[in-house]
Amino acid sequence: MQITFEANTLTANEDDRIISGVLVPYGEQGKSNLGAFSVPRGAFEIPTDPSQMGVNVEHAREAAFGHGVTITDSPRGVMFAARAAETPEGDQALADARSGKRTHWSVEAANVVVKAGQAVAGRIFGAALVAKPAFPSATLMAAFEDDDLTEITTEDTDAEPVEGEPQETTETHVDEYVDEDGNTVTETRTTTTVVDGNTTTITTETEITETPTETPDPAQEDNIVSTLTASARRGSTRPNRKPATEPDSLGLTALCSLISDAATSQNHGTLMAALTDIPFTGTTGKALGEKTSVPEFLGQLWNGSPNPRRVIPLLSNGTLNSIKAKGWRFTTEPDVTEWAGNKTAVPSGTVEVEEVTYDFQRFAGAWDIAREYIDFGETEVIEQFLLKATENYKKNTDTWALTKLKEFATVAEVGTLPAEVPEVVGKLVRGALRVITADALPTYALIAPDLYEQLLFTKKDDVLAYLEMSLGLSEGTVDNFALVPEKRLAAGEVLVGAKQAAWFDELGGSPIRVNALDIAKGGIDEALFGYGRFRGEYADAVQLVTSAAVGG
Repeated sequence: MQITFEANTLTANEDDRIISGVLVPYGEQGKSNLGAFSVPRGAFEIPTDPSQMGVNVEHAREAAFGHGVTITDSPRGVMFAARAAETPEGDQALADARSGKRTHWSVEAANVVVKAGQAVAGRIFGAALVAKPAFPSATLMAAFEDDDLTEITTEDTDAEPVEGEPQETTETHVDEYVDEDGNTVTETRTTTTVVDGNTTTITTETEITETPTETPDPAQEDNIVSTLTASARRGSTRPNRKPATEPDSLGLTALCSLISDAATSQNHGTLMAALTDIPFTGTTGKALGEKTSVPEFLGQLWNGSPNPRRVIPLLSNGTLNSIKAKGWRFTTEPDVTEWAGNKTAVPSGTVEVEEVTYDFQRFAGAWDIAREYIDFGETEVIEQFLLKATENYKKNTDTWALTKLKEFATVAEVGTLPAEVPEVVGKLVRGALRVITADALPTYALIAPDLYEQLLFTKKDDVLAYLEMSLGLSEGTVDNFALVPEKRLAAGEVLVGAKQAAWFDELGGSPIRVNALDIAKGGIDEALFGYGRFRGEYADAVQLVTSAAVGG
């Protein structure tokens, strides 16, 4: 079922939610926030795409309820149809049109130019559904309510028309109202019509005067050039007021009245004047910020502390002096035991050794950097680049050393622990005791993150008591025993070792920086080279303690 209802010049179709009617009637004089004038055909630019026209209620931009669907130019005027959105706002707009509460379109136009009482330019960009239009059939921007206006109409009828001579009639309208400051504002609009044969000339003159309640102090009356355009209160649209003696400027009192009007408007926060938006950012082409704003240069951003070596400092460190290293160790040690004496044979036994060789590991990284960085003095970038590369070298060599240390270590499960002993403490003690049993003094423990967190939640006195009891078998102190969290260990692992049991040797000056010109490609070759060697000497003094195997 289709329900169509009509109110004045506006019709609404509830099925397709279309509201249509006259948007701009041609030749009718109406009152608006731009004054009284009429719009001839062709004065306003009509949008080619009506879907870009927004529609709202009573010119409140925040009360939008749909968009345009058709807009056409006819001898009668600009005809406009909009579709109400399927929202509570759209439903209310349809209900208002059906009930007769709001039965008129009111045009929203930008860049309007009025000369001699007629619009000569303007661009239509939107429409509003209003209750009281300024034009008899439609409105421009805002509508009048006459509750606070006094209209006085006079007509000059004294002159008798003389046949053959131009006939002139004069009509004067006087509107008076009191503004918020108590000042009486009088708008006198005189329309003179001259009929000369087939030619009719209509001239409209408007004079606005303001009578203040008290005379302002001349010393405080500032003349301000009138460049402010604002909408008057809803239902009380008025032209900008200016003192009669200062036609091109606003006095302080008049300016305050304008600001007061804007502050009390129902459109508070929404300027109804046709100002051009100049956003800071966006893709409309009008945004200037991205093209004119100078960014602040921050340089290199912090992304965490440099990765220091965590494992290599715990080992013995030496200098790498040759490509290969060779040493030896006892496999059968010389045995000095009890001797009976008295000319008996002295104990003797076999002594055996084995040769041990060690290779070294190469590390390198190289980059071909455009020489523009050098030519234009952007050397800070290269310096930070190489600094970060050096940090990376230290991190990677430390990871390599940890891998070698785990491969070298003696691996054993923790075994059964007393129920009251935390897992991390039990593994630390078991690892330390195994190193001590191998005739070495444990100096460090690398702890997986899950166990280190458990350690932090364990009472300090309990931890110290267990460690002092185990380490005290040799030294009686834990001052030189380092507890280091190590995220590169697997969950549940603790690695306890003696400093002398493993070495990391490094070529002096590593990483070594090397650079060269790449003339053919206009570049600067930068490279870092480093060399390191892991020397595991006593595996029993490096203990990797793990959890018991599942099912074990």
